Amino acid sequence: MDAHVTTLLTAFILFYFGLGPVKGFATTQIIGILLSLFCGILVSRWVSDIFTDKKKHLEYFTGISQKIFKHAKYKFIEYRKIAYVISMIVLALGIASYFNGFDQGVEFAGGRSYVVKFDQKVDVEAVRNDLKAGFDGESPIIKTIGDNSTLDITTAYMIRDNSPGIDAKVEGKLYEGLKKYLPAGMTFEQFEAGAGKIGKQASKKVLPTISDDLKSGAVKATIFAILVIFLYIFIRFRDWRYSLGTIVALLHDVLVTLAVFSRSEEHTSELQSRVDISYAV
Repeated sequence: MDAHVTTLLTAFILFYFGLGPVKGFATTQIIGILLSLFCGILVSRWVSDIFTDKKKHLEYFTGISQKIFKHAKYKFIEYRKIAYVISMIVLALGIASYFNGFDQGVEFAGGRSYVVKFDQKVDVEAVRNDLKAGFDGESPIIKTIGDNSTLDITTAYMIRDNSPGIDAKVEGKLYEGLKKYLPAGMTFEQFEAGAGKIGKQASKKVLPTISDDLKSGAVKATIFAILVIFLYIFIRFRDWRYSLGTIVALLHDVLVTLAVFSRSEEHTSELQSRVDISYAV
């Protein structure tokens, strides 16, 4: 219950301070937690009551688990110093990763996203390589919508260039990179208008200024979430050491995540070129 409540409080804070994908993630998390509580508390009790009323025995162990835990003696405390050393190394890597920087997604770095429909299925890797060449080495993020005949193409190419006509220039580069996959004779004007339901179907642009608002909201949400969790656990267990231990554990997990996802820009672009990436915060 306490784990669910603290997570629910965090989700409400994310929803209040977050923008765009952060608010969407918070909404999904709130729904998931409420459903989990409903199933874990109410449905599970109903099932247990049914079995109890019928005087049926609930078997919680399998043959394998019985063998594993029959004479279980795991020396967690004895090896704590080794765990401390490993945690300190991971924490150091996590802190260092912050200064190393991250290859951020379009919501944080800014970028343009286009939904393009083709008259046949296309090779996503071939499309990515052709666009990368057209975008001066900037590897786009490509996701399929339904099948390989409709692609969501996202790029940060020239996103910080505010000169007049830059949007049209980027779309021109997009058209040139996709030209050989489009019907023969399709002009740029037809591609841009999505003539015959082929070509560009939709587009959106996220400016770096908007991404700064996302970052600011995320920082505020993080600070308030830590304070709320600290206060809730302090009130719940009446001991500040439980609160402090929880916050340290959360920071540990965050730094571990940062260490795992911190990569050089070149390595991350290569990873993105091989995996369809959904938006994450």
